[in-house]
Amino acid sequence: MDSPSGDCLDKKRTLYVVNENVNTIAEYKAGQTSPYQTITTGLDIPGFCAIDGKGNLWVTNIDGANVTEYPKASVDPGTVITNGITFPIGIAFDRKGDMFVSNRSGGSGTNVGSTMPSSNSISQDLDNPEGSAYSPPVLPKK
Repeated sequence: MDSPSGDCLDKKRTLYVVNENVNTIAEYKAGQTSPYQTITTGLDIPGFCAIDGKGNLWVTNIDGANVTEYPKASVDPGTVITNGITFPIGIAFDRKGDMFVSNRSGGSGTNVGSTMPSSNSISQDLDNPEGSAYSPPVLPKK
């Protein structure tokens, strides 16, 4: 790990660690101490990550002013969202599948929604938000 800025966990307990300064995301299988895979493409000072209901990885790119999707089990970027994104830090999904991104610059939160790329911006009472709250995934019992 090098300058980890965020992490997220999928339903299989795969840990994704965002390494901001080296533009990588290291993927660790449950119980492992070495990454089995590293994402290096489509990243521009990544901040945080979240897993959607389909198991896709989503990453905020601070300098790129976007949010990038990595389809399940892929190291190649898929969808890139820029609408309503200015300085993305936090990212989360609710149980309905709606994506929420906190934009530090300008103090706003963006509800990207489940029908992308439409978005609604929330800015009242926000001052440089740095994270997003979410309902954690329901993990299978061991």
